[in-house]
Amino acid sequence: MKSILIRLLTRVSKFKRDPMLEVKLAVSTDEFVRAFTLLHDAYVDKKLMEKHPSGLRCNIHSFLPHNYVVVVIDKRKNKVVGTVSLILDQLLSIPAEKDFEKEVKTVRELKKNKMVEVSALAIDPEYRNQSHFIQFMLNKFLYLFCKNYIGVDMLVIVVHPRAELFYQSLMGFKPLGEVKEYSFVKGALARFLYLDFSGDFEKKLSKKYLPMKNSFFDYVVNQEDKRLKLELYKNQDIVHRNHYSMIQLMRKAKYEFNELTAFEQKQIASALNLEKNQSMAGLKEYSTLIDYRFEIKINGSIIFHGETFDVELLNISKAGAFIKTAHLSAKIGSRGVLTFMHNGQVQELDFLIKWINKNKSTKLPYGIGVKFEYREFEIFADKAA
Repeated sequence: MKSILIRLLTRVSKFKRDPMLEVKLAVSTDEFVRAFTLLHDAYVDKKLMEKHPSGLRCNIHSFLPHNYVVVVIDKRKNKVVGTVSLILDQLLSIPAEKDFEKEVKTVRELKKNKMVEVSALAIDPEYRNQSHFIQFMLNKFLYLFCKNYIGVDMLVIVVHPRAELFYQSLMGFKPLGEVKEYSFVKGALARFLYLDFSGDFEKKLSKKYLPMKNSFFDYVVNQEDKRLKLELYKNQDIVHRNHYSMIQLMRKAKYEFNELTAFEQKQIASALNLEKNQSMAGLKEYSTLIDYRFEIKINGSIIFHGETFDVELLNISKAGAFIKTAHLSAKIGSRGVLTFMHNGQVQELDFLIKWINKNKSTKLPYGIGVKFEYREFEIFADKAA
C-alpha cells in the first residue's frame, strides 16, 4: 500500500525543471575534483566519514578508467551540483562486496551480463529545493546510459533502510539479505538492493504504474530531456579517460599508492600506464605486470577468410580484445583484420584468434578472444590534456 501511495504522489510535474542544469559524464580532472569535493562535504556533514586532508572522497575505484562519474552541472555558475558514480564489476569487484559478499555473489549468479554498483550520490545543499528532480535526472541518465551505451542490465545499490522503500516503489529494486553495518560509511546501517532490467522489464514495471502521466516511470522511460547529454557518447569510445587526468586526481586525493595490495597496485599501474608516467604519480620505480583490459562497447567489422562481418568489441587492451561475433567457422590460430573507430580515428589491426567463447565464459557472449599482431593498440594519447 505504501509503495502504491509513493508512486501516486511522485509526479515529476510537481518539481521545477531548471533549463540551466545538464547531466553528463565527468571527463576532466577539474570535474572529478569538484564531484568528489561535493561528495566529501556531503558525507562529512552526514557523519559518514571523517574529514580528509585532500577535501575529496575517493577510493581505488575512482582512478580506474572503466568506472564512470556522472555530474549535474549548473551552467550559470559552471558548478557541479550533483553527482553519482557507476562502478563496474571488474577484477577489483565492487565496494559492496566487502560487507555484502553473499548478496553480491548471489546476484552475479543471476545474470550473464555485466553488473554495476550505483554509489557515491550527493546533491549540493543549496539545491535542496530541486533535489528530488536532480535525483530523477541522475536516475534517468544512469538507466539510459547503462542500457544503451555500456550494455549493463543489473544494478546494485547499498542504501540506508529508510531509503529502501523509495527505491523499491519507484524503480523496482529488490532487497537481498539483512540490514548490516556498512564499513564503507563508518558502520552506518545499510541494505543491499538489486535491479534486473533485462528483457521486458519496462513492460512489467509499467503495469505497476498503469497510465500514470508524469510519473517517475513515465519520465525515465518515455519523456525526452535534452539536459541529459547522452548524445555525446553515441559514436565514441566512452571508456576512454586521459591517463594524465586520472594520475593528477590520484595525487590531489593524496592517495597512498604504496599502501595498496600488490594486486591493486598492478591494476592501477596498468590502467593508468604508470610505467611511462612514474614521476607524475610520485613513483620512483614500477613495472606493469598486467595488461589491463578496458570494458567497452564499440561497433566495428572484421575481415575473416575474405569475408567482412559486423562485430562488437566488448573489451580491449593494448595487446588484444574480445570480439562479439556471429557464429563464425573460426579456429584458434586463424588470422583476420579488425577495423573500428577510436577517438575519431579509424583503427585497423591484424589479429590472431587465441580462444573462442562458446560456453567457456558465462559473462561473455559467443565471440573470439584475439591477440593483435605487428603493432599494439594505442589506448591513450601521448600528450597531456
